[in-house]
Amino acid sequence: MGSASEAKAVEAASLQHHDTPPAYTAHDAAASSSGATPAIPGPALNSVSPYEPLPSTMHAYYTFKITRTFHLGSDDTDHKLFAVSNYVGFDGKGPGKPSVVLHNGPSPDDPALAIAGEEDGWTRYTPRRGSNFTISLPPLNPTAKRQLAIHGDKEVMYGGTFDPKVGYSFRFTVETTHGGGLVREDFEWRKTTQVEGDEYKYHYELVRLGTTAGKGGESGAVSFRQGEALAFVAFKRFYSLSKPFKVEFVGSSMTDLGSRWAVTAVVTGVWVWALQIAGRAD
Repeated sequence: MGSASEAKAVEAASLQHHDTPPAYTAHDAAASSSGATPAIPGPALNSVSPYEPLPSTMHAYYTFKITRTFHLGSDDTDHKLFAVSNYVGFDGKGPGKPSVVLHNGPSPDDPALAIAGEEDGWTRYTPRRGSNFTISLPPLNPTAKRQLAIHGDKEVMYGGTFDPKVGYSFRFTVETTHGGGLVREDFEWRKTTQVEGDEYKYHYELVRLGTTAGKGGESGAVSFRQGEALAFVAFKRFYSLSKPFKVEFVGSSMTDLGSRWAVTAVVTGVWVWALQIAGRAD
């Protein structure tokens, strides 16, 4: 997924497919929020509010040099709105494991909005990689201790075949805004059919599954259609350098569900792209 051949080769080698993912269960972020993750450059995970609103559609843009960073931006505004850094986990930099970091600004030195990657505890000597992945988000508690402000709240994204009719998909739980408060909802990235003539080979839709009780929010009635698609991501073949990735939000989903949900949708969509390249998305 990186812009350099080294990044592609090492990441593909490090993200090996595991055929028997564990069953999905709702995850309470409080259970793992104290796990230690090395801090990335700059203040990390201290705000979930983007420095400016996310466009409804963003594409990936590469620079013309060897770097671990690409940018997400809009065709009609700025190609470098948000930096995304790739880490392969072998060089002791970044989170210390294969992961992607969404930065709150155009520089890889800007604070992190979110991180998605291998489970905590991953090492370069791990013989096989599982189908559980960690999402790190800014703490919901604004008065959290400094350690939590650095390491953030943790969620788990699960890969597996939860419904034979859907096929292999990725599920996670995150807080959304509702009635001035927060509720925890389950979402799923599902692969969809490529449209004939579309330059993007792989397509996924982010589907809303339902609500669940958990940390930082209350379960309750939320108005939605089960199976409603709220966002889409699409990827070209891994060797394409011209807008190889795009993410698109549907309707008012960004504003209705809040920044925490939107940021999580973006970073998990990018991570699914990395998994697709590595042959772990089906």
